[in-house]
Amino acid sequence: MIRRFIARALVVLGFLAPGSWVLAGEPYVAFLRGLQNRGYGEQALAYLESIAAQPDLPEELKSALDLERSKCLRIAATEAYDMAQRDARLAEAKRLAEKFFKENPNHPAAGAVLLSEADDTLLKGQMSLAEWRVLKEQEPKDKA
Repeated sequence: MIRRFIARALVVLGFLAPGSWVLAGEPYVAFLRGLQNRGYGEQALAYLESIAAQPDLPEELKSALDLERSKCLRIAATEAYDMAQRDARLAEAKRLAEKFFKENPNHPAAGAVLLSEADDTLLKGQMSLAEWRVLKEQEPKDKA
C-alpha cells in the first residue's frame, strides 16, 4: 500500500515537474518596471543592455527596446550630476523615442511618451519662469 502511494506520488510529480520548468522564466518585464518605478534609470539601462540578446526575451519587450531605453534615459536624466549630462540624456531619450515611433507609428505607448516629453518641456518652462521671478536686475531679467 505504501509502495503504491509512493509510486503514484512519483508519477504525479513526474508530470508536474516538467510543466513548472517550462513555465519558469526570468520576469524581464516585471523587473524592468520595478527598476523604472523606483527611479533607477541607470540600473534599468544596464539591465536592458544585459538582456537585449536573450533568446527568451518576451516579444513585447523585444519589439520595444528603443522605447524602453528612452524611458530609462528620461529617468536617468533626473539622476544626472549637471545640466549638460541631463540635457544629453534627454536628447538621446528623445532620439530613441522618435526612432521607435517612426518604426512603430501605431504602438499604444505613443501617447504616454509624447506626454512625458510635454511634461519635460513644461518643467523647463516653469524653471525658467521661476528664475525670471527671482532675478532683481533688469538686464538679466530681459535676457531670461
